[in-house]
Amino acid sequence: MDCLLLHVPKFNHTYGPFGSATFINIMASGLFSIAAELRRRGHDVRIVHVGMERLADEAYDLAAEVARLKPRVVGLSLNWHHQSVDTIAAAEAVKAGWPSAYVVLGGFTAGSFAHEILETHAAVDGVVRGEGELPMVRLMEAVGGSRPLADVPNLVWRGAAGIQDNGVTWHASDDDLSAFEFARFDLLGRAEDYKHLFPYMFPPQRRHLNRLLFELKRSASFLLPLGRGCMNHCAWCGGGVDATTGLLGRRCISHMSPDAAAAVVEQVLAAGFSSVATDFNGPGVEAVIRGMLGICRKKGLKPRLTMESWTLPSAEFVDEFAASTAPGSAIEFSPDFPLEEQREFYKGYQFTNDDLFATLDRLAARSVLAGVHFLYGLPPRGVDRGQVSKFMDRLHRHPAVERVQHHPCELEPMAPLWLRPERYGIIRKVETFSDFMAMHRSGQLRLGFARPDVSEEELLRRRCDEACIVGKWGKQKCAAMRLVTSRPGLDPLVYAAGRTLWALGQDNAISRKLWPGAK
Repeated sequence: MDCLLLHVPKFNHTYGPFGSATFINIMASGLFSIAAELRRRGHDVRIVHVGMERLADEAYDLAAEVARLKPRVVGLSLNWHHQSVDTIAAAEAVKAGWPSAYVVLGGFTAGSFAHEILETHAAVDGVVRGEGELPMVRLMEAVGGSRPLADVPNLVWRGAAGIQDNGVTWHASDDDLSAFEFARFDLLGRAEDYKHLFPYMFPPQRRHLNRLLFELKRSASFLLPLGRGCMNHCAWCGGGVDATTGLLGRRCISHMSPDAAAAVVEQVLAAGFSSVATDFNGPGVEAVIRGMLGICRKKGLKPRLTMESWTLPSAEFVDEFAASTAPGSAIEFSPDFPLEEQREFYKGYQFTNDDLFATLDRLAARSVLAGVHFLYGLPPRGVDRGQVSKFMDRLHRHPAVERVQHHPCELEPMAPLWLRPERYGIIRKVETFSDFMAMHRSGQLRLGFARPDVSEEELLRRRCDEACIVGKWGKQKCAAMRLVTSRPGLDPLVYAAGRTLWALGQDNAISRKLWPGAK
């Protein structure tokens, strides 16, 4: 085999309703486009989702798999810092199974700490900083002997003279993004299982409960990669202007064309996904999505679409969205803070509460659902609790709002909070890759920062009362789920009971009530 691409989730995680859980189950979309580019150039390439392999076989042995396949290059996606411990362990397993493999990491977290990773983890031979399609093609050529490693764009690598940094010299253009193939499920092992994964799954040994989740998730969704880069500066985001310019080497954002986006939608629906989602927003994206939906409509496609909206859409966009998407489609808004003064300080994308509610009114008039999302943990900056209470009560009562969800603010590499903690009045607890590794070894949720007036531990303790991620009646929902799932010996009975409810047609009603943030 020429190249094996690996996604490794975080196996040791804690999620309230589940207790122990597997997290980061959804892969970075770039794994598909990288695999497709390598295949287009004649390479034998395969994507393996290590989490799915372990869900199918608890005894799955990555080292043995690599020894059998004998790949020349093994690429591991380390996009989210939660994956750090398990991804490094997987790199070590690869080297143990097939020492001659060239092991390369990529993704936002790997790129943020490229030099440190190479200095401290001998199993890693190189790190791609920034975007990876062309660098991985050139790396295959270098490993094959047709060019030197020094010619591989975006590569940081360990050589005889020490760690070498080739610089970030390539990123995808609009034309590149439109040409890349993001729906190459034929290159992914257990692709049928991938359509049923939740962001959180039970540990692999809880096979009856995972099977129940697989059967519950009849409405699999595919994340549509509409573009790359962001020139804004939300305080908590590791993908904003600092990362775009400093890590991706970009001076502008790139968009997929409406035709290319519609083609991906058509491909994923044909592959058995029943919905698509997008979390890319900002200047120019509204036109891309409107164009995509118009093309889909001409093709007779009416996808169920979930769109994360960092700003407020125009009235014309809401009309197009309502006319061109299937029932159950939703726009997920991120005001992130109840009060406009907080938003002005922390958030790059600005809008007033009056404008937010006017947009929600427009959605309600067109029967479009909305989710609304907030952050927890940052210094409140003189919040008027009376104002907050009025705002939240009005939001919960709004007919368009299907869910209101509060997310813990976790410190991200390359985020303004991480780069400039003093500006935001926080005390940074994690600075290096080793710090992030140590933070995730315990499996417990960590924020990675404290406030001068509140410790990290106290912030986490208060979170269940003040900002439960599960939403209204969160403690009761968690307690009910824990009661049902706390005894592994009862898993077959829980599975049978769940199947009975599904047979009675109650699965959608129950899942909508238990879904995080559900009102």
